[in-house]
Amino acid sequence: MDRVEKMLGRMKASKLYRCVDWDPEGKAKDLVDKFNSASRSETMTRTGEYLGKLFAHMGKECYIEPPFYCDYGTNIHVGDYFYANTGLIVLDQCDVIIGDHAFLGPRVNIYCACHPIDAMIRNTGVELGKPVTIGDNVWIGGNTVINPGVTIGSNVVIGSGSVVTKDIPDSVIAAGNPCKVIRMIKDIHLTNYRFTFSYDGTLCYSKWPELDQPNLALIEYLQEWKRNGNKLILWTCRAGEALSKAVEWYREHFYSD
Repeated sequence: MDRVEKMLGRMKASKLYRCVDWDPEGKAKDLVDKFNSASRSETMTRTGEYLGKLFAHMGKECYIEPPFYCDYGTNIHVGDYFYANTGLIVLDQCDVIIGDHAFLGPRVNIYCACHPIDAMIRNTGVELGKPVTIGDNVWIGGNTVINPGVTIGSNVVIGSGSVVTKDIPDSVIAAGNPCKVIRMIKDIHLTNYRFTFSYDGTLCYSKWPELDQPNLALIEYLQEWKRNGNKLILWTCRAGEALSKAVEWYREHFYSD
């Protein structure tokens, strides 16, 4: 085993390692540079061509707004329908695994890289990494920092400017420095109508292409009702009212006879 293989093995295993030049020809950096210097029309259609060659896995219909920077790229796994706004930085010394339908705001930083706390050990030049995992249906606000070893669950919203230092469970809104859970996200499901809406009024769709005109009309109706009431639907009584309004709307439009 040569020095590079040994370093990469220890790095992915979250063990102390001493960094060596793992890509002397600069192929990884060249791909990132080509992506960042491409025209707007190219990045819209060729994200997969540039970064798909570099990432360990890239799902379908992914788009990253340049500029984008990473250390290796080969440890990044992104699911389907991934979107990252401008300025994403990923220090991927270990695996960075991101699920489906993840949306990242501008200047999100994901760090796997870390260094020994003890200064004498740190000054020898050794370092280590810890993996980061982000679930499905996650929205991460701009200027968020995700630290080494963190797992963010599915159906999570992270407020902008957060510093995530510990794991975040499923189905919550979390924010702050350090990032902490603010509240749960609870969905009311209207059976057979292919959409849900959260207590804060945010409408969530599992299959966008299947939204037909009756569903869109109901969504517009509920949004108008929410605006006129000038209150959030996060109140339990308001959530119940919203459900009642939806039932009334369907009865009026489909079961009037």
